[in-house]
Amino acid sequence: MERVYCTLRIGTVAIAQRGFDAINVRPGELGLCYETYTIGADHQGASFIFEAGGYDGFSRDDLKWLKMVGWIPIAYRFQNVGQLMECYRCGLFPFYFRQLKFLGLDRA
Repeated sequence: MERVYCTLRIGTVAIAQRGFDAINVRPGELGLCYETYTIGADHQGASFIFEAGGYDGFSRDDLKWLKMVGWIPIAYRFQNVGQLMECYRCGLFPFYFRQLKFLGLDRA
């Protein structure tokens, strides 16, 4: 698979290329980047939330399991996982996923 480096930004849209059982993500599920991060000098990554509410961080090497298909502006700033899940439960991320499907990005 092609290696993807972290030139991603918040609002990047991806499609899971395989399932991730630990976070309940199915192959083909849409994901939305809600955070990019650097740990130390070398470790970069991006965090994604998926349609069913699963979320996780992906290192540069793990990003190969996601197909980047677009970008949308999102009104969100990550603070902590509790706040992320509250925003999901209140409908913020489901709203974005409906918009992505309307735009056809789930078929990219």
